[in-house]
Amino acid sequence: MSVNPVGALLVALIQTPAAQRPVDFGVVDSTVAALIRAGNLPGAALVIVHGDQIVHVRGFGAADGSGRPITPDTPFFIGSTAKSLTAFAVMQLVDAGRIDLDAPVIRYLPWFKLRDSVQSSKITVRHLMTHRSGIPESACSEFLADRTIDPAASEAQIRWLAGVQPSGPAGSKWSYCNLNFTIAGLVIEAASGLSLAEYFRSRVFGPLDMRHSHTEWADAALDGLAQGYQYFFGLRFRSEMPANRGGLAHGYYIMSATDVGHFLIAELNQGRYLDRQVLSPGAMAERHRGQVAVVEGRKNTIGWMEYTFKGTTALDHGGSLPTYQSRFMVFPKDGWAVGLLSNGNGGSSDLYFGAAAEQVAALVIGATPDPLSGRWVYPLLFSIFSVVPILQLFGLRRGLLRFRGWRRDPATRPSTRRDRIRKVIVPVVLALFGGSVMAFGLPALFGSPLRVMRAFQADAGWMVTISGVAGLLWAAVLAVAGWRSWART
Repeated sequence: MSVNPVGALLVALIQTPAAQRPVDFGVVDSTVAALIRAGNLPGAALVIVHGDQIVHVRGFGAADGSGRPITPDTPFFIGSTAKSLTAFAVMQLVDAGRIDLDAPVIRYLPWFKLRDSVQSSKITVRHLMTHRSGIPESACSEFLADRTIDPAASEAQIRWLAGVQPSGPAGSKWSYCNLNFTIAGLVIEAASGLSLAEYFRSRVFGPLDMRHSHTEWADAALDGLAQGYQYFFGLRFRSEMPANRGGLAHGYYIMSATDVGHFLIAELNQGRYLDRQVLSPGAMAERHRGQVAVVEGRKNTIGWMEYTFKGTTALDHGGSLPTYQSRFMVFPKDGWAVGLLSNGNGGSSDLYFGAAAEQVAALVIGATPDPLSGRWVYPLLFSIFSVVPILQLFGLRRGLLRFRGWRRDPATRPSTRRDRIRKVIVPVVLALFGGSVMAFGLPALFGSPLRVMRAFQADAGWMVTISGVAGLLWAAVLAVAGWRSWART
């Protein structure tokens, strides 16, 4: 049967409109440059993949205080986008018959358990990959601020779970937890017979030609690792970020923009990179399949979050460390993928960083980018965090002056129950409430201990800490001073 070449071309154009749409990379670059400048980010690196090719890759800004420019080969810590790579490695071992997604974790790690060993024995590898292990949120943030480089740190963290009660049966609910992927990293080691670092060097970084990707801080430093930066009261400052070996599998791989592009090529091409089938098409299809509903319109796949973006299916994952950020967005039906890296985090920088990734994604798939919104949120929160300690100190000063006046002039002391309640008990209770909210309530609300808040949002974290301590101290001082004044009446 003969084929009309003009007709075939028209069919192709209709079936793959995104593949034929030209992208103005000048507009893309100016968009990224403007947003990282507005967010006061030191630098960023962008890669765009179309089909089986990197079609655009560029560095923006400085890699360190010397002004060294960021290039496509500058390495960055990537944060939680590491979970997508760890899931990729798990699926490679599923391909090889060494891991069964629905086998219990104890098949690979016989020592693994939570306090309820019966419940934890039912946790499967799939549960880990889709955040349904039942590990409570309070335990999941326990090691986020840990900076140990001990190779045994990941096992030590998971053995610590033996004293933790699960929040519910395995598979019963979704709850994002970094430790799920720390466990998955140990499963990779047990199933492959290699350390996680060795596995990635030989089975992931090597086959995908990722020449500027690392698992060790020292190796990345020799390769030109971008210096990380944090923010304190709006001022940017450098901060060292040694690799957290315990968190390697969930957030501490180090990659360049070019290497991110190689990984995204495999994601778009059924596990194939150049002439190498690094993951089978079947395993990749299972990896991209929505496994569990998270919220309306969003599903957790094996290593990605699936949702509709601008009318098309997106596979998305972001990463955040105290001094670095990343975002990977894959559009399988459109044949496009975007990776963005930055060497700054904190303050409102994540708002601008996220907007940059999403606006670039919209541009490459031919949609209209959304304008940046929510710029008022961080300044508002920061104002609140800044004002509360000032009000606490003002209240403490006022209370102490009042009690001093009572001591000097006994006639002014509260003599009735109503006066004592209003002038002594109520201020103490309010001070205690305010300090407790800051010291305990906000960390519980955000699911992060104060040390983690200080690590990831230095200014807000320290303001909350200062406010919490000031409030509790205020309550104690007022209680003692008030009691003494009261007792003398």
